Amino acid sequence: MEANEMRRVQDFEKMKAAAREKKRNKQLAHRKVVARTFSKQYLANLKEHAFRNLAQIGLYHNKFKREVLDKDVVPWLYQRAFDYVQELEV
Repeated sequence: MEANEMRRVQDFEKMKAAAREKKRNKQLAHRKVVARTFSKQYLANLKEHAFRNLAQIGLYHNKFKREVLDKDVVPWLYQRAFDYVQELEV
């Protein structure tokens, strides 16, 4: 009778330990999924954000804006507007 009771207690302890291990493994797997999801969201647009931030602080310059717009288009536009205003005043 005591051997039977001892075996039942041991089986119960084994089941309890297995349940704890299963719960721990499930929690670890969930943490991994959550960490992977957060990291994917953080890194999703990293390249675009990096270029935008570099441009905002002045380390990255848009060549088209500097070479074409600032040197050719904007001065031409100002001159045309100035000429138009001069014609209106006459």
